[in-house]
Amino acid sequence: FLVINGRTDHQIPEPCWQKFQQLTPKPKTVMILDAGHMHPSKPELTLRVVEISRQWLIERNAINP
Repeated sequence: FLVINGRTDHQIPEPCWQKFQQLTPKPKTVMILDAGHMHPSKPELTLRVVEISRQWLIERNAINP
């Protein structure tokens, strides 16, 4: 599992994403970005999350580069 959370996400408070991380089974990769919640008005954050996800999948041979 790949879990990506935003440290300043006001829609999903930190206690909630911490609990989600704890409940996510292993193996897992947890990334906490210095960012808020994803939104169409934040295209650079969306691109960052997509690139992080893409690289994570490539490293696991789940997709071709």
